[in-house]
Amino acid sequence: MKLSDVIEIIKGLSDAGITVWVDGGWCVDALVGRALREHNDLDIAINREDEKALQYWLTSQGYSDRPSPDKSAWNYVSGNDKGCLIDIHVFEFDGEGNHIYGVAYPRESLTGHALLGGIRINCIPPDWMFRFKTGYAPAEKDIIDIHALAEKYGYEIPDTHRTEVRRSMNTPDPTTTHPVPGFPVTYVKPTVTRPNIIVGDFTYYSGEDFESRVTHHYEFYGDRLIIGKFCQITSGVEFVMNGANHKMNAASTFPFYILEGWNQETPPLSEFPCKGDTVIGNDVWIGQNATILPGVHIGNGAIIGLNSVVSSNVEPYTIVAGNPTKPIRKRFDDELISLLEKFMWWDKPIDEIQTLIPLLSGSDMERVKEELRNLT
Repeated sequence: MKLSDVIEIIKGLSDAGITVWVDGGWCVDALVGRALREHNDLDIAINREDEKALQYWLTSQGYSDRPSPDKSAWNYVSGNDKGCLIDIHVFEFDGEGNHIYGVAYPRESLTGHALLGGIRINCIPPDWMFRFKTGYAPAEKDIIDIHALAEKYGYEIPDTHRTEVRRSMNTPDPTTTHPVPGFPVTYVKPTVTRPNIIVGDFTYYSGEDFESRVTHHYEFYGDRLIIGKFCQITSGVEFVMNGANHKMNAASTFPFYILEGWNQETPPLSEFPCKGDTVIGNDVWIGQNATILPGVHIGNGAIIGLNSVVSSNVEPYTIVAGNPTKPIRKRFDDELISLLEKFMWWDKPIDEIQTLIPLLSGSDMERVKEELRNLT
């Protein structure tokens, strides 16, 4: 579900005078202040006295019953044609606050408040949510939530869940050379031997011997290949450096000075068309068999189409392709590009990036934008 759909539901229920408490994954997102993962539904707790009003509202909004493995009179799912699902948990207390019907929420577990998408919601408070999440054998989604709540509020993870969390949140190692066992995928940084090639952590090449893909790279030119973090460089990509350039301000481009037997001194570097360092940003995806020419600067988040020849600079978060490359389109609108540039997720600690993966991998760009506004 999209955050905008959830906000629409919560506002609609509030306008109808129906009080609900947000539970489940959306509650955890609100409590920790960021999107942790994608959610299939919206969990809500509702007092039995408001259930009839809820049913009337659901019908008026085009919702109807949906299959649910644990369906009961007090626990059921309603959905609409847009794909929105609401998992409804009904409860009732007597006049003294004792539970007498439905889902056994302790009264104290319905006292929380948080912000979700900029609006104040009723929800399960963090201590109770943590107790609920650690009260049963966790699924992968629960592990993510438990880790985030523990990190945010300083809770101690029980021994029964500690191993599961550690295994799920296993720390990647940027010094390993082959991060995908059995496949020729190489983290580039630990394989580099040339001082004029600088590569950030976790950038990978789909193949072996990355340095063989950096051609015409001679130390006396002094030019560098600089590649950021988390880049994805596919097989056959070639970085052509300044040593490939011949003298063009002369009658002949033939390099007599290189070959044996010809009487020519090596010209000074100032006479060659040296274009400086080649710089690739962070989180750049370079398609198969692309060629990057000397001195090119490619911005963060750009995508280079396969078989492309990149002869000019590429703006951040822009898709280019062709020979020579031409812009196809920007990946996102200007606001989201600016937010991503300011946030610089690739520079965050590994543990923080782990918790950001659902946000970075999510396809709901409006939700990503909303969360980045809160984080930057």
